[in-house]
Amino acid sequence: MTTKAQSARASLGRRIRQFYSLLNAGDFAECYRMIDPRVREKAESVTLLQYENALRRFRKSVGSIEVLQIRDLALHLDEPNKLYEGRAFALGKTIWVDSSENRFDFSERWVCENSIWYTRSTGFIKPSQPISAESSQKDDRVNIAKNGGPPRPKAKPSPNSKSLAARRNTGD
Repeated sequence: MTTKAQSARASLGRRIRQFYSLLNAGDFAECYRMIDPRVREKAESVTLLQYENALRRFRKSVGSIEVLQIRDLALHLDEPNKLYEGRAFALGKTIWVDSSENRFDFSERWVCENSIWYTRSTGFIKPSQPISAESSQKDDRVNIAKNGGPPRPKAKPSPNSKSLAARRNTGD
């Protein structure tokens, strides 16, 4: 691993731990500022108020979070990509426990801009169930991220479009 990659990995690890520390402290506005600025500036993205309310509900349901491990970090430092607009990005897993000692797994997505790592996660939902210590070592993990912003509205069919069944019946 190059020195650049080692430095990026260490920096990202610190940034992820900082995020969870801010979450535990209830500093949701600072957590919001850790969201990718390009995501935040989009009109359809989550607002500060929405994000604070979501994190408050999340914290109420799980209590305090203790990060046990950040693992499987895959750094993509000099790889052209459209999804992250040509920026360096990283994917990984954070294993954590809630205040009831239940273990959970969070899929991390981060981008780097101007040497600062930003999360691509725009919210949290309450995990459906904890993972066992054994399954946290496997790939069948609970993903609690709501990545990529609010759900997109479903496209409505145009008045001129026919359903698949109608096309089959008419031979279209």
